[in-house]
Formats: sequence, structure tokens, C-alpha cells
Amino acid sequence: MGKALLEACEILRSKGDASYQILVYQPYTIGRELIKEHNYHPDVLYICGRSFVLNNRSERGLKYIQKAISMSTDPPAVYFLVEGDAYWEIAEKGKVQFGDTNDDAFLSNAKKAKEAYDKAYAIAEKTSLKQAIRERLDRVASAF
Repeated sequence: MGKALLEACEILRSKGDASYQILVYQPYTIGRELIKEHNYHPDVLYICGRSFVLNNRSERGLKYIQKAISMSTDPPAVYFLVEGDAYWEIAEKGKVQFGDTNDDAFLSNAKKAKEAYDKAYAIAEKTSLKQAIRERLDRVASAF
């Protein structure tokens, strides 16, 4: 249920519908309760992390996603996709705040986003997921 809600949030956000901001708390709440029951299962950490990233709290979401990746024996491509999204959002926030794409922090986070997207692309199986990753890779590449 948490993953389905995240998909709905992602669709609403991509359409510019601000109602995703209300809906995004539900998967996080579900994930937080599941953490208590399942003791930090990677999928539960992914749900929490992606919720934070969708809610523009990428620094916090990144911690959950990285823990999910490290705890998973075979992390799926979407884990790396969300990791890349988190790094890219952090890079973009820095660019807006400081107005400089040559800033070391921006370049470092943009590079980490690209690395995460490359990992996701390498293991993605669905064509639609590969296309989404390719679009993100193109966006990141334009920053260099």
C-alpha cells in the first residue's frame, strides 16, 4: 500500500498538482509503523526515504535510501533512482541558494546523482524505468 501511494504522489507531483503534499505523509506514516514491526526492512526504509524525497526533504530521505541500499542483498533499480533524485535535489537547492553551478557542493552532488542513475540504469529491467532514468541522466549531464 505504501508503494502504491508513493506512485500516486509521484504522478500528482509530475503533473504539478500540489495535493501530493498532503498525500505524501500517508506512505511515510505507513513506513514508520512498518519499521516498528519489521525492524528496518529495506523496502520499508525505501518507502520512508522516497516519501521524504517527494516532500522536498532530500537530505533526510537520502539517509533512509542509503540504509535501504546497504541492507539489501540485491537492491532494485528504483532504490538507486530515488538516491539519484535525492542527490540531484540537494544539488539544485544549493544552486538556487548560492547561484553557482561551479560550486564544489553542487558538482559533488550532481556527480553522485549521475552515479546513482548509472547504477539504476544498469540494473533496470523495464523499458519505462530505463526511459525515466535516461531522462534524468540527460538532465544531470546538461549541468556539466
